[in-house]
Amino acid sequence: MVPTRDDGGGEDAELARLRAAIDAVDDQLLDALNRRAQLALDVGAWKAKHARPFWAPERERALIERLERASAGPFPVAAIRPVFAEVVSACLSLERRLRVAYLGPEATLTHQAARARFGLGARYSPSPSLGEVFAEVARGAADVGVVPVESAAEGVTSHALDLLAESDLSIARRS
Repeated sequence: MVPTRDDGGGEDAELARLRAAIDAVDDQLLDALNRRAQLALDVGAWKAKHARPFWAPERERALIERLERASAGPFPVAAIRPVFAEVVSACLSLERRLRVAYLGPEATLTHQAARARFGLGARYSPSPSLGEVFAEVARGAADVGVVPVESAAEGVTSHALDLLAESDLSIARRS
């Protein structure tokens, strides 16, 4: 239960009209999300047929940057990235859930960064060490790994950079 203050007058007609308009827009958003999901399934089928990777991080990045530039407001530009990261994550999960290895147990800063970047549709796997994150990605048990490359306490985390230099992996994005 959420306590509210009742002004005694109840909803007036203007507030009811505005809320009905919001409900109509929400219905349109849901319809658009379902159309987007179907198109994502179609893209996934095309990629499978043509042996293309299911995840295209450069496409995702370009999409979000394009939407941020195109926004005329009043929806906050800073909210576009997290909203569309979730939309992309949900649509990608229809094809296959992105597998994300990260350093540490749940709720660490690395886990939080991974969730912020890859959304609720991804499958997260905690790793006890930096080396294990790299190993998971290298052996294909994870599609991507999230490791800290610097910290407020230590500055640059040279061990992560050393592991990167010793592997065939590359940086997809530095957040």
